[in-house]
Amino acid sequence: MPATVRLTAQQTGYISGLLAEDSSFVNLIRSHKNIRLEDEAIVLDRADAASLRDYFGDRLAAVGFDANYEPNKEGALLESLIDALFPAMQ
Repeated sequence: MPATVRLTAQQTGYISGLLAEDSSFVNLIRSHKNIRLEDEAIVLDRADAASLRDYFGDRLAAVGFDANYEPNKEGALLESLIDALFPAMQ
């Protein structure tokens, strides 16, 4: 059963940016036909939520921390997206 994950304007803008600049994210979205991106929400099933969460987790590890291993601005945003997707995986 699909779940609707509400997003903040900042999260929505970040996802829009990824769609414009990250081909691996675009390919992920295209390969999961049940993911629907709406104004400030994502509608998806449990498996799709897990896939997006994995993508955001990998991106967090790659670009989300400063030299002191503290989340940078992008990292904090990625963490918020990961947290937002968790209920959809239940």
